[in-house]
Amino acid sequence: MGRVKKEKVQDQTVTCDALATVLGLSTRRIQQLAKDDVVKKNERGRYLLTQSIQGYVEFMKMGGYEVSPQDIKRQRVRLTKANADKAEMEAAVMKGSLIPSGVVKALWAEMIAAFKSSALAIPTKLAPQISGESVDVIKQILTKGVHEALQEIADYDARKIVRSALQEYSADDSTAA
Repeated sequence: MGRVKKEKVQDQTVTCDALATVLGLSTRRIQQLAKDDVVKKNERGRYLLTQSIQGYVEFMKMGGYEVSPQDIKRQRVRLTKANADKAEMEAAVMKGSLIPSGVVKALWAEMIAAFKSSALAIPTKLAPQISGESVDVIKQILTKGVHEALQEIADYDARKIVRSALQEYSADDSTAA
């Protein structure tokens, strides 16, 4: 009886089909993983069984995607920049040179509501004044009423609303932290 040469487990090689069967993947996926250096090939194009299985297990522990040192560095730089941007915006809000969009939306909503109320009051307010007047006098009275409604918006104290909204914003932000 001839002696069968025993290979060490770590030296065993397999075909792409065999490795795909062992890992439960398609041969195409094995080729992609080899290209990404997750599974290992020898110089003859066969797959190193032990190293390939270990590489695939590590790959799956990482969530199924390869993370290179460059990827980690890029993510750290991105996080550092995002934190710096956030700190700059918070400082600008505290200085009053930046108003959060929610505050601006609240200000505009309040101003538009006030103008709407003034504009809708014009007919009721001016109807008694224009009764029986000539067209020219009616135009003057209506023009004056519209200008008063517009002036009310121009005189609107937005600073009061912004201060109030910023206080609410700061309170909301501190309770969320």
